[in-house]
Amino acid sequence: MRYVPERWVLSHFDWYTHDPVKGYQPTDKAPKEAVEAIKILNKKNLEHYGRV
Repeated sequence: MRYVPERWVLSHFDWYTHDPVKGYQPTDKAPKEAVEAIKILNKKNLEHYGRV
């Protein structure tokens, strides 16, 4: 699996949606590397801001 920087995923608007409660949610178009990056991004946002 290749590394996908978390914030780089946000430049692909068709790879995710944003839910105010659940945070970023991957779509069916997101590759598996992007799904992992979105999970990491949600975790970092929760740790840093206390919300996703």
